[in-house]
Amino acid sequence: MADTRTQTKEPLYSRPLEQMQMTEILQTLWETYPRTFTVHTIGTSIQGETIPAVVLGSPGNSRGVVYVGGIDGSDWLSTSILMRFISDYCRFLKDGRRLYSISLPYLYANRAVYVIPRLNPDGAVICRRGPGIRLAGGRMARLCPDGDYNAWCANGCGAVLRDAFTEENSSETPEVSALKQYLQVCTPSLCLTLDSDPMHCPSPMLTTVQKQVPRGKTVGRLLSRMASCPFTIEDMPGSLSEWYADTFGKPGFSFALGEDRSENGFFHSYASLREILFSSPLLI
Repeated sequence: MADTRTQTKEPLYSRPLEQMQMTEILQTLWETYPRTFTVHTIGTSIQGETIPAVVLGSPGNSRGVVYVGGIDGSDWLSTSILMRFISDYCRFLKDGRRLYSISLPYLYANRAVYVIPRLNPDGAVICRRGPGIRLAGGRMARLCPDGDYNAWCANGCGAVLRDAFTEENSSETPEVSALKQYLQVCTPSLCLTLDSDPMHCPSPMLTTVQKQVPRGKTVGRLLSRMASCPFTIEDMPGSLSEWYADTFGKPGFSFALGEDRSENGFFHSYASLREILFSSPLLI
């Protein structure tokens, strides 16, 4: 059996994870903590990469929450945070730990936690390696005329996923369509999007939509206190939070991680979010 300490070693998650690394980590966690979670493929990206969803919790739980990361191509931070959360959940459950007064065995037995660590696998590849010869011309070149893809936020054809959730299903955003269909099947009671785009919010902040939903403001205030960050209510056109609130009438939140994408930024962000990630399922 693999040494669990090597799987939860922090530096592993404090840098961008390739898609293959994510797969290997999940496989190792499954071998180390069998039957703790399941992995589904919710669909494929526009370039054919699979989009995994991890389900933590006992099969059959009717109440749950969903966490979504990696919507922007350049957003490696939210993906790493969610992968670290999955690892910690498995380890703490095996140890029978209590965390923030929460019994992990109780959480496992009574709530489902749906985790999509990276919705935009193609964008992550383009951000780190460029579009490649096949995609380098045309629209991709026009969207990035200087050839610097380090801040690439779109998917594999140049569509920005963060703004596409309230549109009708589009052939350019199969990632969005896959997630919407998946959520309509599992129907979680709370949705949390992690966002590390400093252009939208350079400092940590929790935001929800203007639409009034039961307990939305109350839960939002609780979560903001856990993370010691401001809580705002704003118009969020096209966002996952807006679509989720409109579709299900349940709370949808976006947590801005701030502009620090360094290794220290990872540790600070995860420390701020860990209580939210473990406690949110029991707030609904």
